[in-house]
Amino acid sequence: MTNAIPTQLLEIASPLVLGAIVGQLYRVFCLPWVLSRLRGLGLGRPLERLASPKAALVSLLPTLAFWLFLAVWCHPSNAPQALAWLTHHSSLLPVTPTPSLLQGVFYAATFFCGYTLAGYPEEPVSAKER
Repeated sequence: MTNAIPTQLLEIASPLVLGAIVGQLYRVFCLPWVLSRLRGLGLGRPLERLASPKAALVSLLPTLAFWLFLAVWCHPSNAPQALAWLTHHSSLLPVTPTPSLLQGVFYAATFFCGYTLAGYPEEPVSAKER
């Protein structure tokens, strides 16, 4: 056995970490800029309530559950069963399901798991700007 990192760990960790980095960059740099622009339009108060940690948790849990389900379902270890099910129900998709399509969906779902977790606000937006 070699000391190399297992390929499956890299398949999961790479898009997850990349998604977390992009999500954190969005939360730190883009979100304050967008909120400041929307405050100029008079929408700041309702947006601060929507960006609170409690309100974000309500949308975070179903979103994260969806991305996790999709990542597990399209993981290479489950790909043959998922591909067989999708082939049997081919009328549900506008494209023909292939193993590479499932692998791309797996990478995208794993990326968005990290992105969703990194986007969770730690404190209310108004408290950060004081």
